[in-house]
Order: sequence, then structure tokens, then C-alpha cells
Amino acid sequence: MMNKPRKINRPPIQRTLSITILTILFLTNTLTMAYAQEDIRLRAIEVLQTNFEYVKKNLTPSYEAVEELSGYSKLRATALLGLMTAYIYLGTQLAEPLQYLNRIAERVNQMVEEQSGIIFGRWSKEDFLKQLAIHRVTIEFLEAHYGITRDERSRANLMKLVDNRISNLGWSIGVSRAYSLLSASSYAVMLYGKAEEPDLREVEAEILNTEFEKLVKETDLFNLLVLSYVLSNLIRYSAESQTFIRNEIIVLWNVTSFYVLPADVGRIKVNADVYETAVITLGVYLTIHEAGKILGEEYRGISERSLKSSEQLAKELIRLWRSDNSLTRHLTQLFTIYSYLPTLEPSTDIINKRIPVYDVLLPLLLERLTRLTTNEDLSRLFADNSVFAVKLLTSGDGYYPIVEEFIEGAEFFNRFAISQFLSLWLVEQSRRITSQIIPEPPIAYYISLISSLIVLGVLTLLYRMGKLLPPEVREEWPSRRLDWG
Repeated sequence: MMNKPRKINRPPIQRTLSITILTILFLTNTLTMAYAQEDIRLRAIEVLQTNFEYVKKNLTPSYEAVEELSGYSKLRATALLGLMTAYIYLGTQLAEPLQYLNRIAERVNQMVEEQSGIIFGRWSKEDFLKQLAIHRVTIEFLEAHYGITRDERSRANLMKLVDNRISNLGWSIGVSRAYSLLSASSYAVMLYGKAEEPDLREVEAEILNTEFEKLVKETDLFNLLVLSYVLSNLIRYSAESQTFIRNEIIVLWNVTSFYVLPADVGRIKVNADVYETAVITLGVYLTIHEAGKILGEEYRGISERSLKSSEQLAKELIRLWRSDNSLTRHLTQLFTIYSYLPTLEPSTDIINKRIPVYDVLLPLLLERLTRLTTNEDLSRLFADNSVFAVKLLTSGDGYYPIVEEFIEGAEFFNRFAISQFLSLWLVEQSRRITSQIIPEPPIAYYISLISSLIVLGVLTLLYRMGKLLPPEVREEWPSRRLDWG
């Protein structure tokens, strides 16, 4: 009959060795994960710097777009290069992209003020698509420049262009002054942690001074999504800027959230036909959740429901977005990306034509959701897919065909889309794992690892020399942990 194992009391030095080994394994694993994450970040920055060289190559000495890239509008092409530079600066925080950004902005502002290639007043039918693209891109560039630099000249021309677009399209929340000022504020919040209070007050005033029936169109889901997005971001930026949030804004946010959020999260299903709308909806749900958390316990129900809706919707989208180790292209209306294809001429085809495009917005939302979810399994799922996208888009020479090469202006669009994605991913990823980012140089980590290795080495050497334990302990110390007799 086998005897029960007799437990051997380990000498203190054995416990010390075990603890030291476990410590080294823990530190090594931590370092490996941290450096792997840092390698991804550094590779993303390298790709941004490569794309910055592309920007410089396509600028003239006067900081205008070269003729080969200009198509029918030098202003649009110049603003596009400027917008790409703004994203590159956001992701790298380097001085040279900021210098180029300011010089491009000076030229763009001059072209707007001289009405070079831009029409103020009513657009003719022949000019409509051209002017719509020029206004859209120039507005987005001036939003970025004003948000990053607080340049009043850019703000003034931004508002001038927004008003002119409204006079041609009519007012809606998506083309309003409020929307553009919040877009500019997003850059300020990302870089400086707060927005300008006068801008937030102007956003608030425009919303509250607009008739409720005009503001909330219950039959127009997309308008409700945009309004909910604007209100949620106004709450977020006001809180981060320590600016008072008026109760009327909170009430309106509560109403729109009621209409936008699904009553039954379990019924959220997505197919390829509604993929684009579903991705936009995910972004809105996330902003509602963050706004609800800010507003506190009274709105906890909305905050929790929006988070659960986000999680379910994200899982559905991942299923359509990724196929094993590759992405899946989705058909997108050419009109939605037409403005960012600088050499593509407008035609009736761009309104109805759909082209296959890789989606790079979803992985940004997944990175954000990784920070917000409280479910560890989902957090890993979202983080893994977000990092997968970064690795894919930075592989090789850092150029990836978001749209197929036969599309006119594809190279610029692909570099622009990758730059936008990587810069915003770097910002969001830094918010999530700031504590894991290794300082340069990582002296503290090296000291911890090297110290542990030295201690273990010395202890091992002393043990092998017979100097670590007294003779009586060495003789009694068995070769196995358990003695079965």
C-alpha cells in the first residue's frame, strides 16, 4: 500500500529562488508585451513619416498641390494635402509636419479669401458636385488647422465656407456651424485635453435656437444619429473642458438617445447591405455611452444600454469585416469618398456607382471600445482585431490598397486613409494603455530585469559552489520536492 507523501519543508533559499524565477518570468512577459506594443506604435509612426515625404513631394515651393495631383481644383488638392499633414502631426507630434501644416493653411486661407477656385453664392447645376467637394475638403482642413493651432484666420474662413454651403444645401445638423466647431474641438481635446469655451457656447446656442421640429426629424434616422452624436460630443467636450452643461442640452440628448438606441440589444443583426450605416451607428452608440457616464447615476440606464448595444453591434460587424487573416472589402458609394480622390472628375456615375473599399473606421471604434468595455473577453477580442488592422496596414512598405488601384486618384486616397487611421489609432491607443508605454530610454524596466537576473545568477552560483546552504541543510535537502517512501 502506497504511503501518503511526506511533505518536505523547503529551506528559505528554495523559496527565494522560486520567487526570483517567477519574478523574472513576470518581468520578461511584461517587457515582451510592452515592447511588442511599442514596436507596433513605432511602425505606425514610420508609415506616417513615409506618407509625410509623399506630401512634401506633391507640394510646390509655394505650398500648393502640384499640377499632377490637382485635377480640376488646386484648392481641393492643396487642402487634402494639408488635411493629411494635420493627421500626420496628430499621430507623430513632430515639429516639421506642424510647420508644413501652418504654411499650407496660409496658402489655403489666401485662396479662399481670393475666391480662387471657389464660388460664394449660388452654385450652378454644372458646378454643384465640384463645389460640394471643394467646400467639404476645405472645411475639414480648416477645422483641423483651427483645432490644432487656434488660428483665428482659419476659424473665420471656416465659418464663411460653412455658411456658404448651408446657403446651397439648406440647414441640417450635419452641415451646421455647430458640427464644424465640434469637429475642430475634437482636435483640441485630443492634443490639449480641452476645447475653447466660446466655441462650445456657440454650438450650444445654435442647437437651442433651432426649432425643435427642424432639429429632431423622427422619420430621418440618419439625422437623429448625427444629432445624437453632436449632443453627446458637446457633453463630453464640455465636461473635459470644465464648462457648464445646460439642462436643455441634457434633455434633448435624452430624447434623441431614446429614439436612437435599440429597445432589445439581442435583436441587433447586421448584413452586408447595411454595413456602412451600422459602423456609423456604432460610433454614435459609443459617444452616447461616454456622455451618459459623464452625466452620472441618473442616466446610468442609457449609458449601460448604449455600451451593450455597442458590444453586440461590434461583434456583428467583426464577423463581416474580417475573414481569417485578411480584411473583407465592402461596397461603398463612390460619392462618399469622391471628395478625397483629387484627380477624379465629377460625373453622374459617382452618385450611383458603388466600389469595393476596405473599412478602416471599424478598427478605430474597436480600439475605443476596448477601453470602454468591462468584459475582459470582449476587450481582448476588440483589441486583437484593432491591432490586426494596424499590423496589416503597416506591413511591407506601409502602403495598402484601401481602394483598388484602377480608381482615379487611388494612391492619394490610400495614403490619406492609412494616415488618418494610424494617427487616430495612436491617439486612442495611448489613452488606453498609457501606463504600459515604455519611456525612452526604458531605464526602469532594464534595471528591474537586470537586477533580478543578477540576483538569480549569484544565488545559483553560490548554490552550485556549496556555499549557499549550511552543510547540515544540504545533506537533508532531498532531490525531489516530495518523498513517496
